[in-house]
Amino acid sequence: MAKEERKIINKGQEDEMEIHGYNLCRWKLAMVCVGVICTGGFLLLLLYWMPEWRVKATCVRAAVKDCEVVLLRTTDEFRIWFCAKIHFLSLENQPNLNAKSLVNKVSNGHAVCLTEENRCEMNKYSQSQSQQVL
Repeated sequence: MAKEERKIINKGQEDEMEIHGYNLCRWKLAMVCVGVICTGGFLLLLLYWMPEWRVKATCVRAAVKDCEVVLLRTTDEFRIWFCAKIHFLSLENQPNLNAKSLVNKVSNGHAVCLTEENRCEMNKYSQSQSQQVL
């Protein structure tokens, strides 16, 4: 089994979090759909309230730099889990967007938006623990 990849974002700050990367797995998703039907929707309700279980039941582990879904956990005493899908935006198709507006959208929303330029930067910084670009 591959060693679990765990990165820390906002290290040393109040909103420090652990981040884990995952990719969707179609056969796991199909099994969860069958389970939802068999339980009359109860499994869906359970997975809605438990984001860690939802991601682990429908996805496989992947490197943070190549993932489709991220699982975030706070490092405080509460250890709360959050799930977010990663969306890539190309600045070539949308000339009205700039990097500052993307940062505002990322910080205010639940989805993480990366441009192709930021993805290259993320690959460069993923080797060092000091700074993560997400």
